[in-house]
Amino acid sequence: VSVTLRRSRIIAGAGEKEQEVKLHDIVRGYIRNVGKGLFVNLRGGVVARVQISHMSDDFIPADKIAQRFVKGMLVTGKIISIAGGKIELSLKSSVVSGKPEDDNAASANSKLRDISDVKEGGVYRGVVTSVKDYGAFIKLEGGGRVS
Repeated sequence: VSVTLRRSRIIAGAGEKEQEVKLHDIVRGYIRNVGKGLFVNLRGGVVARVQISHMSDDFIPADKIAQRFVKGMLVTGKIISIAGGKIELSLKSSVVSGKPEDDNAASANSKLRDISDVKEGGVYRGVVTSVKDYGAFIKLEGGGRVS
């Protein structure tokens, strides 16, 4: 017997059997275990493994995994493999969205007209043209007058 007060499950239909996960499904689940990889509880009692290489598009040192991912945290991922009853999940945004991270940078660069278009935390493509003691000069791709 399974009882829940989670609104998402109640609205989905009481008594309906959960569907099996399929390859390439986008799923949400709660982290069940954090180690050198993650184990995520998906719908219907299904558990998926996330290898360290599929936790993020960014590099995460092994000693920082527990700081970035916490037991009970809700995550969204894509089923990348189902073999021998074992399910592999990727949390990489480039895999989940289907767009490589570089596409985001290329899109941002195409909108650069002047320095006011450059935003803190933005991701841009560019070439380092000079390095000085006080910083680096970078020519932004597609940036016109921006460098």
